[in-house]
Amino acid sequence: MAGYGDLGSVLTVADCLRMEPLAGAVLEAGAAGINRPVRWVHVVDIPEIEECLVGGELILTSGISLGHDQSLQNRIVPIMHELELAGLVIAIGPYIERVPATILRAADEYAIPVISIPWSINFRDITETLMAAILQQQYALLARSERIHRSLTELVLQGGNLSDLARRLAQLLNRSVVIVDPVFQHLASELTSHASAFARRLAAGGRPPEEARDLMLQHTRYTDGWPAPRASIGRSVDPPGILAPILVDHRIHGYLWLDSNEQASSAEHESDLMTVERAATVAALLIYKDDAVREAERRLDVDLLDALLDGGLLDEGLIERARRSSLLSEGPYGVAVLDIGTRDSLVAAKVAQIAASRIEALAHVRVRNRQLVIIAPCTTRARLRAIAEEVCSAFIDHGHEIPFGLSDIVRGVYEIGHAYREARDALEIGKVVDPDLKRYAIYELRTLQRFTATLAIHDGMLPESPVLAELDRHDREKGTNLVETLEAYLRSEGNTSAAARELGIHRHTLLYRLDRIRELTNLTFTPATRLDLRLTLLAWRMHERSRRSPAR
Repeated sequence: MAGYGDLGSVLTVADCLRMEPLAGAVLEAGAAGINRPVRWVHVVDIPEIEECLVGGELILTSGISLGHDQSLQNRIVPIMHELELAGLVIAIGPYIERVPATILRAADEYAIPVISIPWSINFRDITETLMAAILQQQYALLARSERIHRSLTELVLQGGNLSDLARRLAQLLNRSVVIVDPVFQHLASELTSHASAFARRLAAGGRPPEEARDLMLQHTRYTDGWPAPRASIGRSVDPPGILAPILVDHRIHGYLWLDSNEQASSAEHESDLMTVERAATVAALLIYKDDAVREAERRLDVDLLDALLDGGLLDEGLIERARRSSLLSEGPYGVAVLDIGTRDSLVAAKVAQIAASRIEALAHVRVRNRQLVIIAPCTTRARLRAIAEEVCSAFIDHGHEIPFGLSDIVRGVYEIGHAYREARDALEIGKVVDPDLKRYAIYELRTLQRFTATLAIHDGMLPESPVLAELDRHDREKGTNLVETLEAYLRSEGNTSAAARELGIHRHTLLYRLDRIRELTNLTFTPATRLDLRLTLLAWRMHERSRRSPAR
């Protein structure tokens, strides 16, 4: 392993001055920048120098433009500073007899080396010598990166995992490596004795600070058709490091972090960027391999889980699989159902599975009808709620909050279908009754569940309500929101200020709408009418949801 971390120093202006073609050169100004890196050598004799440079070049000029262009003399050094160029070599001769004082002052101010050479020195000799040194150094950089990549690829062929990858990369570079999932949960790490506080925090399972999360989440904007995000320097972290997204099938499945070497040359930093990107590719291969194995195993269990959730009769094959499967255990179970809306269901399921497993290793996550279904062995309601809360906290960290419904605890695996219906009912009823709560348990909503179940038995029968029928007709014909207003008012227990806040309107607007409701329906808000209307509205909303939702 030794030697992978040695690349040698990047070529600097000081190194160039020690080479034979520049033996007669004189450092006129900008001595403080003598160690600036030289990435290329370029001959420039036009006023528009910024149009042909990209950064890091050592400029050679005969002075044909610079010698008589006062404007160029005034702006050339600030331009070089802005472009982060290495330095300026001026041939003293027929076009420029001495380096202008303006350039000398600016060179000292910006620490950009300005060098004069005799007219007799051939630019071709300079460029050939320096470019040979630069290319040799770049070849060494590529060769080092290639050796590391080969070593990491061998790890895949040997059946290694993410922990092996982190260990191998840390050994190769003698720096700490941490791999986390899309919501920054620890997957693997290898810490050196000089690991940064940030790496130690990630490896211990801690959340990264907000500025580091922002850097990571910038990568999640990548979608198919856009350039893939690349490794980048995490300058918002102290000390900085290198971060690379792990991409599998156009989805970000995690991040690889490498502590930076603060004493490294710029060439070594460039090599580290290449190495981390290649390590992220290897991590993607490992994740893809693991996902393929898990997918094969998952397919064997999908039929069993679906049959249990559907609550139908199990055939002999599924019964035998249930007996032999490590997927399910004997004892009580609970089910939680979480809404994921328009989020990527595959990524959401993976995040949920990781989070749920932190509380219960035998918890399993399925995706049904844009919902996450968590099936977990549980002896208490509190444990089921803790699993659901842990999953929700993962999405809250990722900038989202999602509602969930909980079943009661059932006696065994063959009652999972009943528990699933309970959790789904709790979520649907809860979102109608109190949408802001976002946490609903069926054992807190038993009466409402039985009420809606009674309506379902009678073939979707809806209770008649002249009041709601009139308000619904008025809303459809006039484009008003009187049913929504009445619903918010009833949900707020007659608190007009709370109802107005929920609707996002002024309290006086709410009072006007309530007066309009009274005018249209002759309604008097007594406790009995409020209860009747709330139950009727609940039936209406549940009926609407059942019509919109497919069976699975």
